[in-house]
Amino acid sequence: TSVALIFLIFTSYLTFYSATYWEHTLSTALGFSGMTLLLVNRNKLRISIKITITSGFLLGFAVWFRPEFICVVGLITGLIILIYLTRLSILNSLNKILSLEQIYFLARKTTILLASMFLTVGAFFLSNKLIYDHALGIHAIQVVEKNSSLLERFLAAWENLQGMSLALLVYLPIIYFPLLYLIVYLIQQIRSNDSSKLVVVTYAVTLILIIVSFFAIADLGSFKNLLQQVLPLFITVTVTLFIWKDVRLKFNLQLTLTYLACLLFLIGVSILVPVGTAGLIAGGKQWGPRFLLILVPVVSLVTAIEVFNLSRESNLIAKYWLYILITFLSIMGMQKNIIEGTKFLYKNTINTIPAVHFLNQYNPQTVAISHQFVGQMLEPAVDGNKIFFKVENEQDLIKLSQTLIQQQQPKFTYICYPNRPCNLPKAELDNLQFTQGDRQYQIKMLKVGKFGKYPIYEVFIENQ
Repeated sequence: TSVALIFLIFTSYLTFYSATYWEHTLSTALGFSGMTLLLVNRNKLRISIKITITSGFLLGFAVWFRPEFICVVGLITGLIILIYLTRLSILNSLNKILSLEQIYFLARKTTILLASMFLTVGAFFLSNKLIYDHALGIHAIQVVEKNSSLLERFLAAWENLQGMSLALLVYLPIIYFPLLYLIVYLIQQIRSNDSSKLVVVTYAVTLILIIVSFFAIADLGSFKNLLQQVLPLFITVTVTLFIWKDVRLKFNLQLTLTYLACLLFLIGVSILVPVGTAGLIAGGKQWGPRFLLILVPVVSLVTAIEVFNLSRESNLIAKYWLYILITFLSIMGMQKNIIEGTKFLYKNTINTIPAVHFLNQYNPQTVAISHQFVGQMLEPAVDGNKIFFKVENEQDLIKLSQTLIQQQQPKFTYICYPNRPCNLPKAELDNLQFTQGDRQYQIKMLKVGKFGKYPIYEVFIENQ
């Protein structure tokens, strides 16, 4: 447990997200707690009703905060259906191959588990329908209601899969260890005559998918890039195979299901979420793939289990190589998420602080912004009850000015987003006039200055 916590806290991007995106870490905590209560059960012969209900509600509430957790609910439901199917006499032979008796305890309180999960998720869908007139809520505007063909959705899902897979390798380097563990185990099984063909084929297909995805996402381009990307990995795998060739690796049903669940979750999320824009992966500007945050504690736990298994079965040389690998991957994770993450956060906040100080000192009641990203960055940090309005064009500006005049507010603040065109300050004065009642008004924008990265203007509504 302590090893898994070290991986989780110091080598992953989960800690970084704890300080930036509150709903992601909260949904991860709810989802992981629900899965842990359900699956990591010491008394597998008797799972209590209380634990079953709690687990179902936690998994369901995770969907409220992050809709991609519907994939987790789907995986749990699919696992229960698989258990029931293999218990039928017709599919009993499949049960003997898969040895699912180890997780049959999940079928003892199935109705209660599914009811608690589906009721919670159903309440989420119902509230979305009432508020947004669509069961999937605001995300439906981005995904479901887009007029895109099946081919376009497939290409978008493939693009998401590529981008998020690569990002996961970059921001969670410890994931290389369970992948390496799988490769070594697969090769050992191929060499052995004791394993069933089904197991070998399953892992072979999984390995092929991993390799194909890696080459697809790596954008290798030239032979030089090929060497830089693949050669270190190839050398590491070769050395590990040589050193661990006589080490007996354990790979039980729980590990098998965890690997497959992680792969299916990655595919499901790639289909569910909208494709990235402006050259970014799905999720936009972020530190690591936020849609895959639930995989961080899962991968950390799996890695800790595999490290423990290897340390018990290894000779002295194999143990040293194990510690070298884990230390190297941990340092990679710390370098990325602690050192580079801190620099990234500082770089983003240092250019925002002057604008926050201006708004707190000047204290305007109404703030107009050219892009929603301005409000997302500034609004949580400023004092008072300031109201932010997104004003992109002349019509929006006139409409806001008319409303403010009715409330006897003849001026307000306008902030431009530096990374997108901001054309309102350059608009002709003749286009910024309006009539209200029997009075003619002129809107004038005077530049106050550039505060950090944000150009800020004072807007006056003058009676002519």
